[in-house]
Amino acid sequence: MMVNYSQELINEIKELFPKEETIIKLAETGNPHLGGYLDGYMQACLGCDEILVSISLKELQEKAFFVKRRSVMYNKWYSEYTKIKNSIPLDTV
Repeated sequence: MMVNYSQELINEIKELFPKEETIIKLAETGNPHLGGYLDGYMQACLGCDEILVSISLKELQEKAFFVKRRSVMYNKWYSEYTKIKNSIPLDTV
């Protein structure tokens, strides 16, 4: 089963994971395993090392904002995937 992800989600994935060709390809091809890859890249918060090596409050805020953007994007993926998955009759899966 392939999934038709929205172009908005695909573009956001490209922006947040510009060097991750596998994730971008999974999104573009509608691979249902995209969520597993995204989950592996999620982080709920900044680690102590990231906080300690930050040079300024602005840098720390930028790192936190990036983590938050990835989290919001993951929630978008989950919402889209769930809607698509739930719209497929069980006898065709």
